Amino acid sequence: MDVPSVLIAISGSTDVLGIVTNPPPVDPTGGSEGVSFLISSAKYVVLIICGIVGVVAGALIAIGGASKRPDTADLGKKALLCSFVGIVVAGVWIVVTNTTWTFVS
Repeated sequence: MDVPSVLIAISGSTDVLGIVTNPPPVDPTGGSEGVSFLISSAKYVVLIICGIVGVVAGALIAIGGASKRPDTADLGKKALLCSFVGIVVAGVWIVVTNTTWTFVS
């Protein structure tokens, strides 16, 4: 195909796309309060667990440094890094679900 025929095909497809209506969003749970409660509480449980892991990781770093055990301090550093990544992922997940899923409070 040459360029003019591609442009004609694209302009014809936009006319077809204009005919198709955009349906309004529908609640996939059908109004079920159980699914909405499960998703909304799971968001915050994950965030709380990541915070607790961060505190425990800080304790591991301190214990490893005070007792001259570098393997414990390294484990704490890895856990702290994983905790920070988990907090960022959970925070983004909370924002996305609160703005896109209207049935989750």
